[in-house]
Amino acid sequence: MRTLEIPKGSVEHVTAVVTGEHLNAAGLDISVSATTYTWQAAEWDGAASTSSRKIRTTSPVTFSTAGTYRVYVRLTDSPEAPIVLAGQITVKE
Repeated sequence: MRTLEIPKGSVEHVTAVVTGEHLNAAGLDISVSATTYTWQAAEWDGAASTSSRKIRTTSPVTFSTAGTYRVYVRLTDSPEAPIVLAGQITVKE
């Protein structure tokens, strides 16, 4: 699991790498949250490979509060919609 440390007040796109087979899900979402899922639209970032692919939020995320946030990815391809823990972000004062 990837861990990233950033300063409070940072505004940036959140990226994650997903590994698996058939990485062409119809819907992509990323959740960056300390407690519950808060889904944000995401898109593929870069070329496809056979076993892993990078995704990122379509809009930048503002990190205004210090703390630890978990990054989850949801790949939706009906009827399945698995949710995968992709990393962690620590926001420092």
